[in-house]
Amino acid sequence: MDLETKIDLLANTPLFSSFTRRELSKVAKLFFERSYPKGATIFREGEEGDRFCVVASGELEVWAGTDDPQLLNRLGPGEVLGEMALLSGGTRSATVKAARLVELLELDRESFNRFFASNAKVLSYFSTLLTRRLAAAHRGEVR
Repeated sequence: MDLETKIDLLANTPLFSSFTRRELSKVAKLFFERSYPKGATIFREGEEGDRFCVVASGELEVWAGTDDPQLLNRLGPGEVLGEMALLSGGTRSATVKAARLVELLELDRESFNRFFASNAKVLSYFSTLLTRRLAAAHRGEVR
């Protein structure tokens, strides 16, 4: 994926919708691309958070619980994952698997902390996103 394609993808992602083209260009250069086949585990509940991802294509399933896993959410293009463990400095709160072939843009912890941890627009978005996810989980909703 070339830089312009990454910029366009990020521009259409709610997290980055308020970013200028110049800001998007800086951010896009930090992400690397990675593909996962259907069934692959992207994150495992309890593991250390080491990266943040934006779904470029495909679909992911988010599962919680080790003894009797429950499907919490489905994520598709433009959605983000991995931010909770990076923001809290803790471990993964869920297991994420590829429901079909998925293409992700990934950002390592150091780049995430350097660029996002001090960006007010990003922190505001994450606050809203986490609130929505917690409310949906509390209600037992699966998207």
